[in-house]
Amino acid sequence: MKAAALLLVMASPALPCDVALSLIIDVSASISASDFAVQTVGMADALLDPTVHDALITGQVALNVVQWSGGPEQIVAVPWTQITGEADLLAFAARVRVMPRAWQISNTAIGSAMAFAAETFSDAPFCARRVIDVSGDGPANSGRRTMLVRDELVAQGFVINGIAIEGAIVSVTEFYRAEVIGGQGSFVITADGYADYPRAIRRKLIAEVTRPGS
Repeated sequence: MKAAALLLVMASPALPCDVALSLIIDVSASISASDFAVQTVGMADALLDPTVHDALITGQVALNVVQWSGGPEQIVAVPWTQITGEADLLAFAARVRVMPRAWQISNTAIGSAMAFAAETFSDAPFCARRVIDVSGDGPANSGRRTMLVRDELVAQGFVINGIAIEGAIVSVTEFYRAEVIGGQGSFVITADGYADYPRAIRRKLIAEVTRPGS
């Protein structure tokens, strides 16, 4: 094999990857300790749902989790992991289930969170699609303007989906539709309060990681 061809093979990803999916969750002041627990346990359980489980492994999907709050407050809570088999998925779900909360009392900076999540893709495996998934229970009240960040990221080829958790604040879903989601096939799923979040994230993951016709 020629040297150039060998280098190309070495530089290529070892396994195909359908989608790199960044799951970014709200930990601002409106999120109680029990709400945070519902998000982490609900996400971990959804990852292990049989349909999601099989699609993640079949698609060799790459995942990370970002926690976000006010303008400067974002952190990678669970780093990028490519799901190449059962062990990868079990380990990732276990980390999600026990990850500590990064902030307790702060604002809601969705635009800044999306921009931060996009930067983390420099550490992700090469995948056919790049998707940022935002979940939260209110509109932005600080940080970069959400709509402008959304438009910048869509122009770069990202797809942004959302889970709008309805509750005390009216029309979270409408805010997500107008300012958060974007890109080909993007969508928002409404959770009717935190008790409905496990159903919503399972439905969202199925839509994001299953192949058409599967």
